[in-house]
Amino acid sequence: MKIIRLSILAGLSIFAIFMVEVTPLLAACEQIKSYTFDDESYKDWEPHDEGGSISLSDGFSGKAAKIQRICTEDGFTALELNLPVTLWVGQIIRIDAMIKGDNIGDKPEHNNAGYINIEAMTKASGPKNPTDWGRFHGTFDWKAVSYKWRIPDDAQKVMIRIGLQGVTGIIYLDNIKLYRCTELE
Repeated sequence: MKIIRLSILAGLSIFAIFMVEVTPLLAACEQIKSYTFDDESYKDWEPHDEGGSISLSDGFSGKAAKIQRICTEDGFTALELNLPVTLWVGQIIRIDAMIKGDNIGDKPEHNNAGYINIEAMTKASGPKNPTDWGRFHGTFDWKAVSYKWRIPDDAQKVMIRIGLQGVTGIIYLDNIKLYRCTELE
């Protein structure tokens, strides 16, 4: 709402009220990096192959990362990507990816699953990560997933981890894209 004072002859003032409709801007996201497994970009990812293996396989489009866990003990098999902290502190990150699952086990503990996660090591309280991000079980065909999270202002290290924890099975990854966004919604 906007109020404007209009002056008319003889010192008379009239106030006009205008209603202005404001259209909210769409949450803008800028793509920062894209990872396919057809080129050298996948070499930014480091394997953590405790109890399993990481290799290339046929993917959604071209090649994909194949993360297989054969061990039923606790631990994880994953690809890890360390992000430049100065680029991400206090920022909203969005991760888009194509994933596929093959016989991913289902244990009752919360963290035992196929997963996509991000972890920020903070000065005051140690590791922080979103609690509502992707956990996957069973067998499923290629599907698109997308997650957003605000990186804490006091983050000292930021890492994305995608893989299997405490379960057997295979998860395939392709077309991973990282975005910096202005809104969480």
